[in-house]
Order: sequence, then structure tokens, then C-alpha cells
Amino acid sequence: MPVTAHNENDEHADTVSITFPDQETSGEGVTIERVETDTVIDLVIRDETDARGSTNLQPGTHTDLTVRLDDPLQESQHLSARAYPDDGGQRIKRVDAHAQLEHDDREYIPEIEPQLITADPDAGFNYPYYMYAPARYADQPATPVFVEPANTGGVSDDMDEHLTVGERTITSGIGREIAGELNAPFIVPVFPRPERNPVDATHYTHALDDTTLQIDNGPLERIDLQVLRMIEDAQQRLLADDYPVATGIMLNGFSASGNFVDRFAVLHADKVTSVTAGGLHGMPILPVEELDGRELPYHVGIADVEEITGDPVDRDALNDTPQFLYMGAEDENDTIPYDDAWTDDELRQLVLDVYGEDMIEDRFARSEQMYEDAGVDATFKVYEGVGHSPREAKSDVVEFHRDALLDEQRGDRTTVTPLGEDSEDRDREGEREHGRRVSDVMSCVVDGVIDALRSTRSIPPF
Repeated sequence: MPVTAHNENDEHADTVSITFPDQETSGEGVTIERVETDTVIDLVIRDETDARGSTNLQPGTHTDLTVRLDDPLQESQHLSARAYPDDGGQRIKRVDAHAQLEHDDREYIPEIEPQLITADPDAGFNYPYYMYAPARYADQPATPVFVEPANTGGVSDDMDEHLTVGERTITSGIGREIAGELNAPFIVPVFPRPERNPVDATHYTHALDDTTLQIDNGPLERIDLQVLRMIEDAQQRLLADDYPVATGIMLNGFSASGNFVDRFAVLHADKVTSVTAGGLHGMPILPVEELDGRELPYHVGIADVEEITGDPVDRDALNDTPQFLYMGAEDENDTIPYDDAWTDDELRQLVLDVYGEDMIEDRFARSEQMYEDAGVDATFKVYEGVGHSPREAKSDVVEFHRDALLDEQRGDRTTVTPLGEDSEDRDREGEREHGRRVSDVMSCVVDGVIDALRSTRSIPPF
């Protein structure tokens, strides 16, 4: 049938054009032949009643654009591509087309809707997490979980505030979009960033800073290990629902949550498949113990990690863990002036001496050189004209995680250690058989998953 255009916002109708032809589709996504826009828009694919997928487009011309459907089609049907202003408002353009399924006999696994998993101290985590898994077909390759901790941007002893941010992250954050494009289960750990209770505001929990890692009692003790137990719990729940999941962890974060996953990857490199972290104030944790004779303690470097945690940094695993670290060239969000990020003047001066003053020209550039000198597998990127925002990096983040999955499947890096196999960690925590059961189930699943990863490239680059 011919495409049909419906212009709804006369003021902006001429600013957007959409070419959306009738097509055959696997059901996972649809292809927009061409979009021309003079403004930032949200392009939404809808059926008669619901939104099925969306993408955010910058001004310009976009061709052969594939939009992943959050809920894959189970039957052939009419769809519409609709353009909305990025900042909300009336629809600008609508174009209809017919989507014909190529295969109607594929086994369909429905999505697991966003849900809050309550704290379970017996399972090793004292705080809740959110979990979501996108709809998929059974013959698609399984992926590891995709993890992005909640980040409120401020202190509060009201746990509801942190839960609200976690819910927003799991339902509509950029991490939800990335997880969908990777066909990956999405986990959002939710920890408080306290003002007074159970610890004071010098503990920057959302950034996994030095004072946080040194908490040795109470509910916030070793929140990095609590994240591992949350992931184990989520893996068990997914497998119980017959939802495929591969071993490993894909990490993502921005600003404080970027610091969290950047530092977490250093502490648990053998568990991490890949990590993407942005808005790091130009200061990723440095993978070295000293510089010019000066010791670099956590979270500047790694000199005292073994003293704090009881485990040395696994340098081989760290050197082999793919990392994508990025900044916006116009980012002015600097933590140096704030006492929660740098708790004393001596540490702050060390940071300035080691990294430098300017976040991009000094700190980020020096960090890149030190990573290279240390032999760590890291990609650094600066986005020109971009401030403190992860939006411009989204497509690079998706592609980076896909590439890391392929590299591991091809044997270009050592396979990550399944959770539950580090007996020393579990002995120190007094952990139960919970994680070991997950690991046993995972080992059976992974053998059947590795070959499937060969087809990862066949997933459209949404």
C-alpha cells in the first residue's frame, strides 16, 4: 500500500520528512528509509494502540535507519512512524506502512516488565534493585546482563527518592534504550546516597569512592559485592523464567554512576565483559599504584586496593577488559570543589598534581596516556560540542558492547569468570549456596550460548 502522511503540527510540519515503506521484517525492528529533520525529534513506531519502539534523532538526514521494537511483532500488521519534538509537544509528522513478518513460526519470549526486587540480606544484598528484560526470539543469541546503578545526583536519607530515580532509569533512561538494542536483561542497583543515615555524606556511594569501599559494617558494607549478589539473583530469576542469559557483566554509567562502574570494573575485572563510562570529570581511576614515586591510593589509583578489600587487582583481567571512556568537550561538571568526592585537602591536591587542572586537555589526556602505558584495553573519546550528557555517545556505547561480545566469543580475550566461582569472596562474606546454584545452571547454559554469539552481528545495528 502507498505510505500515508498525516501532518499534525502545521507550524513544524515542513521541518520533518519521513519515508517509511511497506516492508518484510523479522519482527525485531523496522527500517525507516529516510528521515530529514531540522530539529531534534523523537521518532516513535506505533501500532494502533501502543508505542513499539523509538529513537532520538539529531538534525540532519538519516538513511536506512533501523528502529528496534521493544516488543517484537508476533503477526503482520500496520505500523506508523511518528515524529515528536524532543522537548515534548504535539506530533509533527506521521507516516503509515505495512510490516509483513518474514517468519511467523519463531519461538517468542515475551518481555519481563520492569520490576522491583526487594532487598534480600540472606542472598547477600541489603538494598533493592530493578530488573527488566526485553522481548526476544528464542533463536537470538543470549547476552550477559547490562548493569547501570541508579544515580540521584544528590544526597538524601529518603530511600523513596533513590527508588524513584531507579524506576526512571529502568523505564525510560538511556540505559533502558541501550539494553533494548543489545537484547540484554537490564539491572539497576539502588543504593542510598546518605546525608546522615546510615553513614554521613562524605561517603559518595553512587560513585563507589574510597570512603564507601572502606565501610566495614552495616548495610552499606561492600556494596560492590552486593551488586555481584544482585546480578546472581537476577540471573537465577531469568533462568527460572526460561529467559536466556549469558555469563559476564556489561557495565554502563554516566557521571557518578560512570565513576561507579569504572571503579567496579577495576575491582572485579574478571567478571566484566565490557564497561562504558562517561562524564568522569576527566578522572577515571588510574590502573597504576604510583606515579613519579608518589603512591596513588584508591580511588585515584590502585595502590591500596588489596589492603582495603583483601584482594589484589587482577591486572591480567583488567588489562584485557574492554573499556570505553568518554567526555563531552564542553562538560563543566567538576567534582574537585566538593568534599563528598574528595574528602580531604591532601587527596584533592594529589588529584590536581596527578591529573591536572583542565578536565579535557589535562586530566582526560593524561589518563589516556597512563592507560596506554599500563597496557589497559581502553578507548578514550571526546565529543565536540557536547556538555555533561551521554546522549551523543549512545550509538558508540551500543557498538562497543557488541564488539566486546564478539571479541570474547572469538577468543580475543580471556572468558570472564562466572559469578559464584570466587570462593575466597564467598568465604569472607559467609555466602550460602545461592550463587553456586546460579553458577552451576549458568555453566550448562553457556555452552549452548557461545556458538549463538557468532550471529551477534546479524542483529541489526538499531
